[in-house]
Amino acid sequence: MLAVDYKGDFFPCLRFLDFTLNNHKGFKIGNMDSGIDFDKLRPFAGLSLKNQSSEECIRCEVASGCAWCTGANYDFSNNGTIYKRATYICKMYKANIRANEYFWTEFTKRTGLISPREEYKKNRYSKSEDAKYLQFIISDNITPHCTYVSKTGVKSNNMNDDIINKGLLFAQNNNFIPVVLGNRNLQNNNFINIISNESENIDENSIVICDNSSDLPSNFHGICILLLAKNNIDKLLNFVSELYKSVNRINVIVQDIDKWNDTDTNLYKKKLEQLVEFVALTYKNNNPIEINILTDILDLESMCNCNAGRSHISLAPNGKFYICPAFYFDNPDNNIGDIDNGINIYNKYLLDIENSAICSECDSYHCRRCVYLNKKLTNEINTPSKIQCVISHLERNASLKLERKLNQENILFKNILNSIEYLEPIDKLLKDGVGYDE
Repeated sequence: MLAVDYKGDFFPCLRFLDFTLNNHKGFKIGNMDSGIDFDKLRPFAGLSLKNQSSEECIRCEVASGCAWCTGANYDFSNNGTIYKRATYICKMYKANIRANEYFWTEFTKRTGLISPREEYKKNRYSKSEDAKYLQFIISDNITPHCTYVSKTGVKSNNMNDDIINKGLLFAQNNNFIPVVLGNRNLQNNNFINIISNESENIDENSIVICDNSSDLPSNFHGICILLLAKNNIDKLLNFVSELYKSVNRINVIVQDIDKWNDTDTNLYKKKLEQLVEFVALTYKNNNPIEINILTDILDLESMCNCNAGRSHISLAPNGKFYICPAFYFDNPDNNIGDIDNGINIYNKYLLDIENSAICSECDSYHCRRCVYLNKKLTNEINTPSKIQCVISHLERNASLKLERKLNQENILFKNILNSIEYLEPIDKLLKDGVGYDE
């Protein structure tokens, strides 16, 4: 883009001409006689979202639709730099987003039709890493869906309607997709339900939890979460092969790994090798199974972890927010805010993978990188324990065997895995060396 004024002077665009500016002189980059001063254009070549934006802008939940103007940035900066984002219309822009959300939500409620906006969000979030989820912990005795233990068998705290309605409003205003953990139907709301296989309210939007079993409701063909306790490691193949009769996607969650020993890891390695043979057969039969601990990594080129505290947070029956349900069930005082005052995660930057020396150098891209277990076992939310890393690398090695087996059948994948000589990435880290200057 190039703008030329009546004198023949060149400007990066119209927004840099004098008459469009309020606080600075026009930013001239040349004229028709001498040509363009390309040194004046060099700063524009270096512009990026990160180096011109505050942390608030980078993390903004509606930033993807924000069309900032570099000329306005220049005009409203204190010293005439283009490396300072103008934010004076942020509140108005966010209000516009909320108004759109309100309009299309009311459209769906009153007409019963799925709005064009909802269709767009559905397609976008199905492929995007930008999707954010608010998990509603409906009661204290829900069936766990991940690495935590709920309070089954005791007097349960149940989420009341006031907390649910406030949570739904919070989700709507902050672009979170509601996820219900437990038995509760949110009428007139689009939500994902993660629910026990013993529930009577399972529908097509449900993700079903099989707690150390392979029992599924009849006619269910959706996504299944398989909880696998230490004493059931030897049943892994049996569970998966039975579930495969009904579903094509299984997320295996290994439990109580803080109690695993060498015998358990050796048994798990053996069972993974058996599972490789079974999964390979499903590919050869043109009905491949997706299983997180083996197949996910084959199509990943970067980390795809749980991302608790970043892509999802949890709302508990007490009206408080948590990084994930595990923090609530471990200690309700571990909250990160409440439904009335919002979210405040202390040292939030530690949740980012680039601030984890071990994880940022790892290529076990499928690893859940459970920040709860990190904190519980190492006292640091950004540092995984040895057993977490060993399990992920056993799975990575099994995936490598699966990939090579399927490559022989001319079945190829995006991620080409290489052999590694370690199960504990900290060994590689110490070997390569890491210091304070990095």
